[in-house]
Amino acid sequence: MRLWPFSWARVRQAAFNRWRYWRQRRVAASAASVVRRTPPIPVASEADAEIHMLLCHRHVSMALQGLKSFFRFTPATIALVVHDDGTLDAGDRSLLEHHLPGLRWIDVPESAATMDVELARLGLERCREFRRTYVLARRVFDFPFYSAGRGMLQLDADVIFLQRPTELLDRLASTDPRAPMRFNLDVDDMYCWTDEEIRTVVGFAPTPRVNGGLIAMRYTAAMLPEMWDLVERCLSLPVPANTEWWRDQTLLGMIGGWHGAVALPLEYNVGARLLRQGREDLIAHHSLFWERLYFHQVFLRRVAPALFSR
Repeated sequence: MRLWPFSWARVRQAAFNRWRYWRQRRVAASAASVVRRTPPIPVASEADAEIHMLLCHRHVSMALQGLKSFFRFTPATIALVVHDDGTLDAGDRSLLEHHLPGLRWIDVPESAATMDVELARLGLERCREFRRTYVLARRVFDFPFYSAGRGMLQLDADVIFLQRPTELLDRLASTDPRAPMRFNLDVDDMYCWTDEEIRTVVGFAPTPRVNGGLIAMRYTAAMLPEMWDLVERCLSLPVPANTEWWRDQTLLGMIGGWHGAVALPLEYNVGARLLRQGREDLIAHHSLFWERLYFHQVFLRRVAPALFSR
């Protein structure tokens, strides 16, 4: 019995995919070796603006490349808060602490207990279950809770900065909590619910095309109960199985619709199309997971030389 039709097109595609996979592995290994040799960049232990990153063991080297690409523009003026997803080991922590001295950790047991008590106090049972069972929910709850009152840059490990991110730094410096969220414009609406479904439960539509990998916002403690109540209402909606990994991003889009949000310029790029075209004016690049070859290449070509020459 033939499980799939044979064709030379399939053979060529399989060979290309295998070649691309090993090429990405090789370039990633080279970038990991290079970033370990770059000099440390101190970060502020306490500041009015903070980066918050949820990090896992397999993304440590990539995160180090991305974080150093940012902090070369802002040494010792912005704090770094790393949320352990539960997979970081002692070697990961030692590496990050050496290269980014001053960073703070949010550990799993402490954050789980704190957030569970807080959500229970507010009577948000769906939020409690979501926070307990979905790792990326920490971007919706932990990030605003631990950054309340300060400028917060929510950042994924696969974002790299190629020029000074002036728009982001201006938003982080603004002390007006009513100023709109600034966000990366995604390639499409990567949401698990339609605008109409969200409008049905909260009364408004989400901001289109919010990408959760790079968001600048200032949450106040007074905002959180109302904001999380909207999250609680959205969590009553059924989630299609093929989009369940978009839940946190959908909720961030909803929060943008509630608070107000303005997309960053297209020079804050999502996807590698502009990078592959050789654009030299990009400010930041957020790779999709199958495009991380370009992340590591641009680190080796443009970021690493700048780090060694500081």
